[in-house]
Amino acid sequence: MKKALLSFILCAGVLGAAMAQGDGITTKRDKGKGYTILPEAGDWGIGFSADPFLKPMLNLFNNTVNNDPFKADWIAKPMKIAFYMAQDDETYYRAAVRIGFVSHTDRFPNGTSNTNTLSHTGFTIGLTAGIEKIKTMRHRLQGYYGAQVGIDVLPYEDKVTIAGKDYATYGSVKYTDATTTTNNYTRTGGGTFSFGVAGFLGVRYFVAPKISLGAEYMWGLGIASKGKRTETIGSNPSTVKDSGSFEFKADTNISGSLVLAFWF
Repeated sequence: MKKALLSFILCAGVLGAAMAQGDGITTKRDKGKGYTILPEAGDWGIGFSADPFLKPMLNLFNNTVNNDPFKADWIAKPMKIAFYMAQDDETYYRAAVRIGFVSHTDRFPNGTSNTNTLSHTGFTIGLTAGIEKIKTMRHRLQGYYGAQVGIDVLPYEDKVTIAGKDYATYGSVKYTDATTTTNNYTRTGGGTFSFGVAGFLGVRYFVAPKISLGAEYMWGLGIASKGKRTETIGSNPSTVKDSGSFEFKADTNISGSLVLAFWF
């Protein structure tokens, strides 16, 4: 509760300070003196999901449910860091990237001196690139539209239950029993490759000089192909655990996106 209240006060202070500047601001279309609010040609920006900032405020009066706000879907599946480059007053380029690797091992006692292990390794990559055409409406408020293309490679997500406890695993899985080799197993394959092209329409408000909060909706085409997942138990031949799938989708992203960005 204290953390949520502090987050609310901090955000309220930032918004209050930004609004207190009133019309005494400058943009690239305003020759008056004051703060430069909007990005200028050659400026770079970095953005990420606004969830960590909005979640405490949205749950400020909720003592029982830890609800999530809107997700920044174009950078959250998987979670990516977004980058912007202002080409000029009317054109921004944007990209997002995630490159991740996980290698994790859990150990379990087996008798007095033996230890069983459960290991998994997974690789994730996500790349997005697009272009925005800007329409500045009033000082701090921008409208924009554009298009983007994205590629994602995601590891297989699974769940393993050992001694009544569930363990989340990603990618290739290997279980080793220190005393009974017939219990050993490996699971491989099943990763997902997805590709999508989308158009978007959004608005961006600069709550402080070169600090923006944006919201947008998308419509796009996408394909996703999940590979075959196999399992080998002991010395037995491999068996198919998941045959995989293929999906084609054309839809509106009705959940929208919220992105907090800082420009330099």
